[in-house]
Amino acid sequence: MNPTVTERAPDAAEHPDHLHLDDGAHHGKGPWFARMARWSGTHRRLVIAVWAVATIISAPLAITLSSSLSGAGWEAQGSTAVEVRDELRRDFPQLGAEAAVVVYQQDGPIAEDPSGLEQLVADLDGAPGAASVVDPLAQPVEAGLIARDGRTAMVPVGLEAAEDADLPESAGELIDHVGSLDLPEGARAEVTGEWPVWSDFNTTNEEALHKAEIVSAIPTIILLLVAFGSAVAAGLPLLLAVAGIAVGFASLHLIGDATPVSVWAMNFSMMIGLAVGIDYSLFIV
Repeated sequence: MNPTVTERAPDAAEHPDHLHLDDGAHHGKGPWFARMARWSGTHRRLVIAVWAVATIISAPLAITLSSSLSGAGWEAQGSTAVEVRDELRRDFPQLGAEAAVVVYQQDGPIAEDPSGLEQLVADLDGAPGAASVVDPLAQPVEAGLIARDGRTAMVPVGLEAAEDADLPESAGELIDHVGSLDLPEGARAEVTGEWPVWSDFNTTNEEALHKAEIVSAIPTIILLLVAFGSAVAAGLPLLLAVAGIAVGFASLHLIGDATPVSVWAMNFSMMIGLAVGIDYSLFIV
């Protein structure tokens, strides 16, 4: 009896050309995500180069994203409230939301020594972010710009920005200018109003975002090192996240220049970028 010869199937490791995907991705079939993954793997140098160039180009826009964002999102466009607000701005511009208010206070009565208030009004005239200034000393008592205590005054300042999306930036410039003024001893001035509050909110939100990045970075790196067991492998998801966030921030910047975009978009894009770049890599592992 002749012995039966059993042929061993070629080892895939020895014959890589025999490798195939059951989903038909190598034939242009199968899920589009699988086809994209295979194409990226076979053209890895091109993919890496494109993402590197995109990240470098996006960096300047990503870094300056906050300048194109607004406090939008707290109003219903087309609502009656918005229509009334627009009518008030048109018919009573001196009472409009475009005006910030600089609150001035000194130790002694303003009537006896108005020099500090006069200096403040002069400094605000033509200040960054300011389009107009109302001198409380030139207004009648009925205007209510001088408080009953005689030591406090309100200086209405019209902001130079014409669009709501740009008003927080103008208010921020005014806040910085007032904070840099050298007022007489015992005198102080603060900026308030809707748009100065929004400016402070945007600044606080940006600072909180940077703080969150720092606080979360250390445990994230430790988790990736434990999961992947290699510094190089752990660094790849971080690089993917940074590249995705940079391109996303740059896109938001361009959109924000064309239409109002809420400052919350920065938080959401950061969250999604980290999730796609890091969390999904852990799911795969």
